[in-house]
Amino acid sequence: MIGQMEVSYENEEGDEITVSLPCKKVVCPFCHGEGAVLCEGMRGVAFTQEDMGEWDEEERREYLKHGLEKKSKTPKSCYDVTCEECDGNKVIDEVDETRLTEEEKVHFEAWQDSENNRADFDRAWASERNMERMMGCGLWQSPKRK
Repeated sequence: MIGQMEVSYENEEGDEITVSLPCKKVVCPFCHGEGAVLCEGMRGVAFTQEDMGEWDEEERREYLKHGLEKKSKTPKSCYDVTCEECDGNKVIDEVDETRLTEEEKVHFEAWQDSENNRADFDRAWASERNMERMMGCGLWQSPKRK
């Protein structure tokens, strides 16, 4: 499916620029098209066969379920939550680079740079919070961004 999506970024003068770019639907890379993901507390945790041996049959069955109930956005498993990236729709919009005009390419690159800078900031902030926690410092609130 082909459509349009709005993207926003801040230009060098500090003005917010919003443009509409051609897009296409792609399988959500976060949930891999399942519509649901493990709850945050369980992401990145590796359970051994020994760990699972301590679970009862229902807990194992729940853990191995994935995705959403048919015709709903309700996760099948009690350990899953609806995907935050696609809101359970299993697909997201992605800029269709093959359809960009020369002017749109300039905006697309500026928007990508802005998104990369935001991701760098978020990683640095998370790293700083983790270091503070490891040193026993209090938890800090994320600074407000424009």
